Amino acid sequence: MKPPPPIPPAGLLVLDKPAGMSSRAAVNRVQWAARRAGWGKRVKVGHAGTLDPIASGVLVVCVGKATRLIERVQALPKGYDAGFRLHVSSPSLDVEADPVPVENPPVVSREQIEAAFPSFLGEIDQTPPAFSAVKIDGQRAYHLARRGEEVELEPKRVRVDALEILSFDGNRLGLRIQCGSGFYVRSLGRDLAAALGTEAVMETLVRTRIGGFELDGAVTPEEVTPETLPGLISLSFDRLGLPTVQCDDEQAADLRNGRFAQLPGESGECGVRDEANRPVCVGLRDSDGTVRPNTTFPVPNV
Repeated sequence: MKPPPPIPPAGLLVLDKPAGMSSRAAVNRVQWAARRAGWGKRVKVGHAGTLDPIASGVLVVCVGKATRLIERVQALPKGYDAGFRLHVSSPSLDVEADPVPVENPPVVSREQIEAAFPSFLGEIDQTPPAFSAVKIDGQRAYHLARRGEEVELEPKRVRVDALEILSFDGNRLGLRIQCGSGFYVRSLGRDLAAALGTEAVMETLVRTRIGGFELDGAVTPEEVTPETLPGLISLSFDRLGLPTVQCDDEQAADLRNGRFAQLPGESGECGVRDEANRPVCVGLRDSDGTVRPNTTFPVPNV
């Protein structure tokens, strides 16, 4: 009789992805460590929000059944520190393509930049870059753009919570950005520069946070090994913006098997942990305390 398949812990890992590495390569490093740790050849590993190779910073990697939380993490607000070079242009809106100087550029002041900010705060319509992963008739826009084909993308509704100038010398602009999901920093550089009568490309980008997952305390891909991985992943419902509820072992078994449990408290979504502090589920609690599981996490056996 075959032994049961490995059930790895369900957890999240915050990587500090270096510039020059693809998000896929960073995920592959975690998957390699998980397989070498004995968590099975088919262990699921995925990331919650791509970072371009030019970018660095927070990349949340989900392991095991925590991959069911990817969309939830992607929807959390994000923070970026971005560096732009004014008075140059490129088709990719960054330095992936060689920047071309703008002829007769205007002189731009810090006060002009700050005066333009209100137009880019709150709910705004933003057109994604031609060099983006948006699909057009089943093809990624960046594939078409790199072939020299004309790419026309529809604006989408995005949210910007805060903009702050970190540095400015007349040609280079550093911005701190707090925004919602689906926001393109390169598009902000393009649109802000246009409002100032010029153009810009993004030179650097650091994602400083996704919700409660922050750069402080993140680990580099090189620090993820079969030996260190078990101690690096965790599943904190607080960081997902969910209250945590404790249950006993009998209730945990019910919830993990899709049954309801009575756990008094405020109504709404919550995360449930068992007596051993292992994640049980993300569920919806009714006003009478009935928790209905939506996403469940089995007991790991490795």
